Amino acid sequence: FINWLNKVPDADFAKELPGYIDVGSVLNTMLFGIYSNEYDYYCKSLLLATYDQGKTYYMLPYDMDSTWGGEFKGLVKHHSIYDGAFDLRNLDKAGFVNNKTTNLLFSKIYTLMLPLLKQQWKHLRRTVWTTEKVVGAYKHYINSIPPEEYEKDLKKWPDNPSAPDTSLSQIQAFILGRTRLMDKWLGLDDTDYLPPKPPIQATDNKPTSTDAK
Repeated sequence: FINWLNKVPDADFAKELPGYIDVGSVLNTMLFGIYSNEYDYYCKSLLLATYDQGKTYYMLPYDMDSTWGGEFKGLVKHHSIYDGAFDLRNLDKAGFVNNKTTNLLFSKIYTLMLPLLKQQWKHLRRTVWTTEKVVGAYKHYINSIPPEEYEKDLKKWPDNPSAPDTSLSQIQAFILGRTRLMDKWLGLDDTDYLPPKPPIQATDNKPTSTDAK
């Protein structure tokens, strides 16, 4: 896979990629990394699972301790939805979006398969990554932890840098901000999230007995 990735001509990349890795899993990992400002999604924080002795792989995100403005030590105050490496307003300089110098696979996806990346984003936003579902997942997890456990944690580590800043409201605000930027970059608008309209039912235009009279 690595040898192929380094040698494949651009013209053959999209056609041959499915023979080595599940393309949907790559798109999902890349999109979540960019969406959440995951600071190491492009290198060590991913897994490659194989089910056929390495003939094909399935990509999975891993670690994810630096997402939604947070750092692995817990700090959030140094980050915003416009962090330079993820700034979707300036794609040429957004190194963790274009991946020109960080990840060859993601760089080729960005350069050669952007329409498919946009298509996958639209699919995810209409299904499992609606704003309500993304925020709701964090809300559900946070609410599943009893308040006394938070108190025990803070008592044991009173200098925890995340304590004064990290909260559901902080995560939610970050998610909403990044969602707007991602949607704008990938060309979505509000109508893209609406469920498909049901087909128009055929009507019988034959005159009724009342009409005939």
